[in-house]
Amino acid sequence: ADLRWFDTYSLAKAIATCPVPVVCAIGHHDDHSLAEYVSFHECKTPTAAADFVGQVFHQTQTRVLTFAKILSKKLFEKVENLSLLQEKTKDQLDLLVKNCFEKKNFFLENSKEKIFDLSQRRLRQEDQNQDHMKSKLQNFSQTQLSFQRKDLNYLSKQLHEKSHLQTKTLSTHLDQFSLHLESFNPTPWMNKGWTRLSFKQKSLMNITQVELGSIVKARLKDGDLQMKVINKIKKDNKK
Repeated sequence: ADLRWFDTYSLAKAIATCPVPVVCAIGHHDDHSLAEYVSFHECKTPTAAADFVGQVFHQTQTRVLTFAKILSKKLFEKVENLSLLQEKTKDQLDLLVKNCFEKKNFFLENSKEKIFDLSQRRLRQEDQNQDHMKSKLQNFSQTQLSFQRKDLNYLSKQLHEKSHLQTKTLSTHLDQFSLHLESFNPTPWMNKGWTRLSFKQKSLMNITQVELGSIVKARLKDGDLQMKVINKIKKDNKK
């Protein structure tokens, strides 16, 4: 067989720089090539290469299992040591907390009486201050109340005078407004027979506002009339 292409530089470089180990078994027992020399391992036949790979895998698996057992044992020992250290630390913390609690209780008992005495003195002092402030506040409030009463009396008098004047003025305006409204009352001139004409809700003042056939509304005393315009006669103002 022609095995010369296994001696090329490009193939040898690819095998040599391959990140994965390459096992070569090319040809027969007496065949040799450059690819075999640069490979990770050289075998005479493909069967030998398969045996080598299987042996390496078995050895690697055995080493991994051995390391796993050793690591598991080390981890178990580490966990046991940590558990013992945790128990020891817990006992030390319990003792420390107990000692601190006892010291705090002792301090609180000693401070309790001092705080009580101090609070009693402060309360008595506050009572005295409150009595003094109460007396001053009463005097001040009486003075201010007297001033406020004078001001209220003055304002009440002013308010009464202004309200009386405003009431009188408003009454005059109301009378004038009543007279003004009375002038718009149609009842008096309706009683005399007069009426009011409207077209499209607007007062009808001259004949130019309507057309022949328009409906005009006349307001009478006892009701309204609707009348149709059939003729328009314009008044001659010159006569």
